[in-house]
Amino acid sequence: MPRGAGSVAVLGRVETIAASQPIDEVFVALPLDTAQPLIRALVSLCEEQGITVRLVSNLVDLILARAQMQLGRCPDAIASYRRYAALVPTSADAHYWIATCAERLNGVDLALDEVSAALALDPQQPAIHRNLGMLLAQLGRYDEAIPHLRATLQMAPNEPAARETLEAIEATRR
Repeated sequence: MPRGAGSVAVLGRVETIAASQPIDEVFVALPLDTAQPLIRALVSLCEEQGITVRLVSNLVDLILARAQMQLGRCPDAIASYRRYAALVPTSADAHYWIATCAERLNGVDLALDEVSAALALDPQQPAIHRNLGMLLAQLGRYDEAIPHLRATLQMAPNEPAARETLEAIEATRR
């Protein structure tokens, strides 16, 4: 990967970075077990300094997206999850987490599209059925929500959110 005049390459353990010129890019290669907390700290530090963070790796995109979610940066997390989904097109997780971010941003249509895409990729995940059922219920689309909530409870009988939502729908129909 080409590095510009203001770039720094970091391999292995990170303690401090000293530079005589302003840094505009940082390249990092770390062992997986230390990557997530360091990437989260690096992203925060870089963003505070106005440094663009560009990481290229499906695993790094996934770690970066989770760090961005934890920092409350859902639009950035969606972009990172989309990059991850482009690199790993069979990942239901990417679509699930895009849906979660979209829901936090009140983007119900995007959340519905993404959780539906996640379900198409992995129909055996109770969390995906639960979230789809709950989104549909929020939209008042109860007939569509019920099968997903029931599927959740078939796979995960003790799932409280699915049970409560299904019971609330059934109570309105009595």
